[in-house]
Amino acid sequence: MRPITNLIENGSTSEGISSIEIAQASSTKSLEVFVTEEKGITFSVQECSIKGKSAICHLLLTSKGDDRVIDLAANWSSYRRYSLLFDNYGNEYIAVRVQIGNKAATDHLKYLLPADTATSASLHFENLKPGARKVSLLQLSLWDGTRGEEYLVKLRHIPLVSK
Repeated sequence: MRPITNLIENGSTSEGISSIEIAQASSTKSLEVFVTEEKGITFSVQECSIKGKSAICHLLLTSKGDDRVIDLAANWSSYRRYSLLFDNYGNEYIAVRVQIGNKAATDHLKYLLPADTATSASLHFENLKPGARKVSLLQLSLWDGTRGEEYLVKLRHIPLVSK
C-alpha cells in the first residue's frame, strides 16, 4: 500500500493503483483509510476497532460499473473458506460473523452489490490477545458469484482503535 497525501473524493482512485492508503483529515486527528481493488470491487477499510477481546473491521464495498454477486466467508468450514485477521503479534483469528448491508451470518453471506454503490460490510473477530494494537493482515475470503471463482483480498497494517 502506498500513502496518498491528498484526499481522493468519493472513493475514486487513479487508474493503475491497486492498493492505496488514503490520508483523510478529521476534526481531531488524521485517519488513514486502507483501500484495494480486486475483480472490479473496491474494498475500503473504514476502521478496525477493539473492545476487550473483540474486534470489528468496518468496510465499504463498491462494485465498479456492474452489479456483482459476492459471497463473503466468515467461518465457512464446510468449504474451508475463512476470513482472517492477524494481529501485531502474528496471531491468527477466524471471523465469527460477517455483515453486508442489512444481512448477517456466521458462516458466509451471499450478496448482490449494486453497481457504483458503496455498501457497508463488517467482519467480527473474538478472543484477541490483550495488547493487540494493529491488524498486520486482514484477509477476506470471497466467491465471485458472477464469474464463478474464489479469491482472496488482503489489506495490511491497519491500526486497531480502542473503543
